Amino acid sequence: MPSQNLYLPPQYRVQASAHGAIVEQLEHPGLVIQEASPIPATLDGVRGYQFNLPSGEPVFVTKRRFALTESGWHVLLADDGLFPASTEEAQRTRARWMTPVPLPLPATDEHARHVRRSWTGRVSIVEEQENEETQEILSGLRSPQVGALYAALAHWKTSEEPATIVMPTGTGKTETMLTAFVHQRCERLLVVVPSDALRTQIGHKFVSMGLLRQLGILAAESLYPVTARLTKSLQIEQQVDEVFIPCNVVITTMDILHRCAEPALQRMVDHCSHVFIDEAHHISAPTWTQVKQAFAVRRILQFTATPFRNDRKHVEGKIIFNYPLAKAQQEEYFKLIRFQHIWEFNPEAADQAIAQIAVETLAADAADGHEHLIMARTNKVERAKQVIKYYEAYPGLNPVLIHSDLPDKTKKACINDLRTGRSKVVVCVNMLGEGFDLPELKIAAIHDPHKSLAITLQFTGRFTRFKRTLGDAMVIVNLADAEVQAEIRELFAEDADWNVLLRQLSGATTGRQEDLSEFFRGFEPLPKFYSLQNVTPKMSTVVYATPAEAWRLEALDELFKPEQRLDPPSINAQRNVVAVVTKQSESVEWGTTRELRDTVWDLHLLYWNADQRLLYINSTVRGTMHEELAKALFGPTVVMKRGNDVFRILHGITRLALTNLGLSHIIGGAVRFTMHMGSDVFQGLSQASQTGKGKSNTFGYGYRDAKQVTAGCSVKGKIWAYRTAGTVLQWVEWCDEVGEKILDETINAEEIFKHLVKSEPLEQRPEAVPLGMEWSDSVLARPEHTVEFTINGISFPLYEVGLRVLTLDDYNPIRFELFSDGHSAVYEMVFVDKRASYQPISGAVSVLSGRKSYSLTDWLEKEPPTFFFHDRSMIQYNTLLKIEPDHLPYDTDKIVDWDWTGVNLKLESQGLARSSNTIQYRVIQELKKAGYDVIFDDDDSYEAADVVAIRATLDKIRIELYHCKFSQETTPGARIKDLYEVCGQAQKSVHWYHDPVQLFKHLQLREGNRAKQGKASRFDIGTVAKLKELEKRARVLPVEMAVYIVQPGLSKAQVSEDQLDLLAVTELYLMETYQLPFTVICSA
Repeated sequence: MPSQNLYLPPQYRVQASAHGAIVEQLEHPGLVIQEASPIPATLDGVRGYQFNLPSGEPVFVTKRRFALTESGWHVLLADDGLFPASTEEAQRTRARWMTPVPLPLPATDEHARHVRRSWTGRVSIVEEQENEETQEILSGLRSPQVGALYAALAHWKTSEEPATIVMPTGTGKTETMLTAFVHQRCERLLVVVPSDALRTQIGHKFVSMGLLRQLGILAAESLYPVTARLTKSLQIEQQVDEVFIPCNVVITTMDILHRCAEPALQRMVDHCSHVFIDEAHHISAPTWTQVKQAFAVRRILQFTATPFRNDRKHVEGKIIFNYPLAKAQQEEYFKLIRFQHIWEFNPEAADQAIAQIAVETLAADAADGHEHLIMARTNKVERAKQVIKYYEAYPGLNPVLIHSDLPDKTKKACINDLRTGRSKVVVCVNMLGEGFDLPELKIAAIHDPHKSLAITLQFTGRFTRFKRTLGDAMVIVNLADAEVQAEIRELFAEDADWNVLLRQLSGATTGRQEDLSEFFRGFEPLPKFYSLQNVTPKMSTVVYATPAEAWRLEALDELFKPEQRLDPPSINAQRNVVAVVTKQSESVEWGTTRELRDTVWDLHLLYWNADQRLLYINSTVRGTMHEELAKALFGPTVVMKRGNDVFRILHGITRLALTNLGLSHIIGGAVRFTMHMGSDVFQGLSQASQTGKGKSNTFGYGYRDAKQVTAGCSVKGKIWAYRTAGTVLQWVEWCDEVGEKILDETINAEEIFKHLVKSEPLEQRPEAVPLGMEWSDSVLARPEHTVEFTINGISFPLYEVGLRVLTLDDYNPIRFELFSDGHSAVYEMVFVDKRASYQPISGAVSVLSGRKSYSLTDWLEKEPPTFFFHDRSMIQYNTLLKIEPDHLPYDTDKIVDWDWTGVNLKLESQGLARSSNTIQYRVIQELKKAGYDVIFDDDDSYEAADVVAIRATLDKIRIELYHCKFSQETTPGARIKDLYEVCGQAQKSVHWYHDPVQLFKHLQLREGNRAKQGKASRFDIGTVAKLKELEKRARVLPVEMAVYIVQPGLSKAQVSEDQLDLLAVTELYLMETYQLPFTVICSA
C-alpha cells in the first residue's frame, strides 16, 4: 500500500468500574502517524495490515476479533479492516483496540503514586508569548491562567483557608486546574462540579490532561493520571476505599456527595488532599455548604466566572485572583459579540423573527468561511417543541432538541450530530449550561432569556469563546420580553453596546461581591463557631460623638472576658468594625429553679466612622453597656447623640405618618411618660407644644427616594428602622446615612413635626362631602377573581362589582351602593359606641374571600373601605386622615371646552347599542381621531374609567382614563354636585398607576365576561390579543397615565370658586400620590 497518514484511537492502560465509578487511565490519547506504509500481513491465520510504531512495537488491523497467541502485538479492530486516516473515519469504522487489554482496577495506591512520581521535574509553567518578528503566537498558558496559578501557589504558601479564583468563561479554568494538579503533585484530588454533563466533560479533560502536553506544560515522559468519574453515592467506607485509593483524581457532583452516608463522606475527606470546586457560585446553597464544610480541613480551591448568586448569597473564601472580563476581551480571549434585537410582543411572531435572524446569520457566517452553529434556548420542553418547528422549516439545518428528560443515549447522539456538523441547530431546555464546551455555538437565539445576571454572563461567555478559526458571536434577543430581573433588563437595553454593558455589569457586580468579600476578609480573627456572612443584625444603633482620633481596641479584652464570649472579638481594622458574641446565663421564664437556666447569646456590633467622628453601637444586650463600651474605647469625654439630634433622621421622609409618640414631663418632681399611638399621636404633639412636654420617642413611616421607609428614634439616643440588615456591611452603610442626618445642622427637627399627615379616630361622620369610595388597599392588591360578591342571591366577581357613594353632602349619613348587572344593595355608615359600622339599608350582600364567607358588614369590619372627601381628607381603615389645606384654585387654562351639539347632557353611557347622543359615545368618537391602539368601554360597575384609551410608542405606554358624568340639568352651569362623584372617581382611579399590568388584566377579565354573556365587545378599537401585547409592553416600558374628567354640565365660562377648589383638591391628590396630570373637559 502507498504511504499514508494513519490515526490510532486512544488506548487505555486502566479501564474499570466500581460502585458507580468509571475509572480510566490513558496509555495515549490517540496517535497520528505521518507517512506510514502498512503492509498486508497475517497474524495467527487472520489477514490484515501491519506497520510498526517508532518504538518498534508492531500494530495489526483486521475486521474481527480472534484468539491471539503471540505477545507484544497491538491489535486494532475496524469494520472495514483498514487503518483509519482520521478521527472521523475511526468513528465511522468503529475502530477499537483488541489488545493490549486494559488493566483492572488496582487494589492499592502504588500505581497512583507511580503516576505522581512521573510528574516530578516534568511540569513547567510556560506562558503564551508572541514572536516580535513574526507575530506568531508561541504556545503556552494564557496570562489569566498563569496569574491564577501563581496566585494559588502563593496562597498555599501562607494559608490553608478556602480560596476563590475568578476567571471569565473561555479563559481556561480547566487547564488551570490541570496545571495546579500536576504542578503540586496532589496526593489525591477531588473535583466537584454542579452537573452530570460537566462531570463528563471535565472527567475527559483529566483523563487526557487537556492541552498540557501540546502546550509544553507536561513532558511527554510523564504518565496520565488514574481518573474516576463517580456517578453514584457511596454508603460505606469500603466502597470509598476501593474507588479512591487507586486513583489520582475523582470527579463527581455536589449532589452525589450530599447523598453519601456520613461515614463514607468522612472517609473521602481522609483520602483527599485537595478539593477543586468548579462553578463555585453554587456553594452558597445549603447542600454545597454542608459538603464543603466537611472538607474544610483540606486545601480548597474554587473556580468561577461569576462569584455571586441570583439570591445574592456570598461565596465564602478569599478571592485571590480576579481576571476582569474587560481585560479578557482586550486580550482577545473573547471576540466581539454582535447584539441583534427584535421588539415583538406577540410570542409566535417573536419566535419566528428570532429564528429567521439566526438562520440568516448562520448563512452569512458560512459564506465568510465560518462553520458556526445555532443554539436556540427555551425554558420549558413544550416551548422547545414549539420553537424547533421554526427551524425545521429551513432545509438542511437538521435541528435537534435536547432537554434533561431525554435518555442519555439520545442526548449523546444529538451532541455528536452537532460536533460532526450534521446538525446546525440545537434547541435546548436549560441545557448545555455551565462548562459545556462547543466553540462553534456562536449564534445564540434566546427565545426565553436567562432570568439572572450570573446565568446570563455564563451563557454569554460561552458564546464568546475565542478561537481564531471562528467568527464573531451573535446574540439575538427580544427586548419586549419582560420576564426578567432588573440586571438583565439593563443588559438587554435597546441599542446598547452589549460588550460595554457586559463589562460594566460583570465588573460592577463582581466588584460588589469583592467589596463584601474584602469586608469579611478584613476581620481577624474569624469566628470559629459562626459565620459573619450569616449575621443579619436589626437596623438599630446608638451613636456617640468621639473626640479621640483613634480607639483603644485593647479595651475589648477587658470588656469581653474570655469566659463570657464565644470567640475573641473579630476586628476589621481597615473598616473600623468589631463583632463579638457573648453569652449569659439567665433563669428560665417559666419557673424558679437553680438547676435549669437559659443560655442567651448576644451580638455586639461596633462601628467607628473616623470621618464623622461617630461611634455606632448595636447590641442585643439592654442596659448601660453602650455607655461602658463607648467610654472604654474612647475615654470619658464621649457624648451620646440624643435629643433633637436623633429626630433629624425623620428629615426627607415625605407623607410622614407617625404611628406612635412618647412624651415625658415632670409631675411633683418625678419624670412621667405617656405613650400616644395611632390617631392619638396628634393629641400628644399638641400637648408637647402647649404644655412643655418633651418628645421621648417616636416611630413613623413614609417615603424616601421613591421607597417606603420606616424610622424610629428615642430622645435617649436609640435609632432604628423596622427591618433587618442583609449583612453587617449593610448595617454599616445604614449607619453612615444616619450619621449624615444627625450631623446636618441645617435640619430643624421641630419643623419636621409641622408637616405630618394627621390621623384621628373615626368616631363620627366627617363634616365633608364624600366624593367617592374604594376597597381597602389590601383588597385592591389581590387578584380580582379571588373575591366574589353575592348580591341578592346572584354572584359576581370583584371585577364586576361597583361601589358608588349616594350621599353627596356634608351632613346626612353616608350611604353607598354595591351594584352589578342590574342588581344592587344599599349600605349606610353608622356609628355605634364611636365605632364605624356598615349596615344594610336595602338588599343583602355576602362576600366569599378565599374559602371563607362573610356578610358584607362583617367583611367591611375586617376590610374597611377608603373614602375620599372634598376637603382632601380621607378615611382609611376606619381612621380619618387630614392634611392641612394648602392649594390654589384649579387653573382655568387647564379646562378644555368641547362642542356638545347633538349630545343629551343628561345621558352618560353609550350602552350596548352605542347610542350616538351620549357623552361617552362623543368622547370615544373624538378619541378615534387620535390614533390610539386601544379604546375600551369600561363603563359599568367597578370600572377603571368610563373610557380607557391606550397608545404605545417605541419607548413608552400612555394610558388615559376618561371619567364621564351626566349633567344634573340639560344646560351647562356651575353646579357643584355635577363634580362631586366624577372627582371621586378620578381620585380613586390612581391605584391603577401603582400596578398598570393589573389594569390590563382587569380589562381582559371585563371583556372575557362580556364574551361569555354573548354581548357586544367592549373594544371600540383593539382586540384582546392587542391588549395582551400592550400588557407585555407595560411590563418593560415606562408607563404614563393621565386622568380626565368629562362633565359637559360644567360651563367653563361660569365655573365657580367652589368648583375650582374641588377640582384643585382632586388635582393635588393625583399629583401628591403619583404625579398624574389632570384635565377637565366640559362645555364652553
